[in-house]
Parts: sequence; C-alpha cells; structure tokens
Amino acid sequence: MSDAEPNLQPILALDRTVHEPARLAILTVLLAAEEVEFLFLQWVTGLSKSNLSSHTQKERQP
Repeated sequence: MSDAEPNLQPILALDRTVHEPARLAILTVLLAAEEVEFLFLQWVTGLSKSNLSSHTQKERQP
C-alpha cells in the first residue's frame, strides 16, 4: 500500500452489528438513559416501528 492509498483496515474491522447507523443511534440513546420506552426510541431515531423492532431484536441476540 502506498502513502497515497487510504488505509481501510480500521473501517473494515468495525463490528457491523454495532456500527450500522440505525443501531448506533439506538445504542447512543440507550447509553444516555437508564430506561426508554419503545415509542420514545422510535421518535428519537426516526425509525419505523418494524425497523426499530428488527434492530432491537438483533441487539438482544448473543
């Protein structure tokens, strides 16, 4: 890799489970609060009910 080429390794190494924009937004809200209601999380993130539900289910999986 030359000096002119960008080093993409740090970006490629990101955990996509956490770093998807919607999931990152969800985790950011949850980090700032002890507890939030589903509708509040939907309002803050701007996600649809089905999209938010899908993302929150993925967060619960081990």
